[in-house]
Amino acid sequence: MSSPLNITVLYKPIINATKLPKTVPVFRGYPEELVCEADGNPLPKIQWFYSTDKVSIMSVNTLTVYEAGFYNCTATNDLGSISHVVEVILKGNPASAACQLKLSPPEVVVQYGDPFSVNCSSLSSNTKEMGWESPLGAIQLTSGVSFLALKIKNTSEWEIPAQCYSNLDDGEQCYESLPVIVYKKPKDVVMVYPSPKGPMVEGKDYPIQGDIVDVAPARNLSLCLRNKNKILKCQSFDKPNLLPGNISYVFSLTAHRNLDGTQIWCEAEQNFLPQGPKLPQIKSKPLEVVVLCKF
Repeated sequence: MSSPLNITVLYKPIINATKLPKTVPVFRGYPEELVCEADGNPLPKIQWFYSTDKVSIMSVNTLTVYEAGFYNCTATNDLGSISHVVEVILKGNPASAACQLKLSPPEVVVQYGDPFSVNCSSLSSNTKEMGWESPLGAIQLTSGVSFLALKIKNTSEWEIPAQCYSNLDDGEQCYESLPVIVYKKPKDVVMVYPSPKGPMVEGKDYPIQGDIVDVAPARNLSLCLRNKNKILKCQSFDKPNLLPGNISYVFSLTAHRNLDGTQIWCEAEQNFLPQGPKLPQIKSKPLEVVVLCKF
């Protein structure tokens, strides 16, 4: 009889999908554990990522989640890697007649870095507990209340998906989303003069560019070209950009003798009425206009 031969088989990781379904529903305020188990030889290393941006959040097989999103479990060994994406979805319904929530104020307009507070009231008689979800600080489920305030000391995010939620005695959960607009005043407004510089000729069109520097958001925003007497041109912006950035627009100005000897400038305004403030206009340096014309 020959001596026995010990055989070692190396193989890529295999994730146990039975313990890790593709969709996991959770109630707000109740954390859920995601368990990622993988077999392989050599023994694989487990890492969790936010699926959208591939940012590593934990290097253990069990991840506790509190919010909706896509979570990616990746198992890796020397022979390769495999991933499994889990979508965590929030159960519950928008506030309704059966589960009424009232926010005061109903919408927030706040300058970046400033504080704000919002009161959430449950109008249902069978409210069991309430809570708040916010990237700037959540309030865990609080029992025996029908009123809960969210107080933010420092608005340090440009997008704030905040929600007040309530659990009823019958097991139903409802929520009310809080619209939040975070703004930043423009650092400057710059007017780019016609090129080449010099007198304008009556009847000709001249491009004049206005630049709004380092402003947020790119909506509730207007840029006007004007002189002392009236607004010459105006452009409104309603873009989805939430982060600070530069906004530019090129006006076409037709030279007219009435402009000769006057000053023109660009003027930016942020208007958040009626929910928020109408901020003072910010002006560029003026341009002295000279128009050559026939008499």
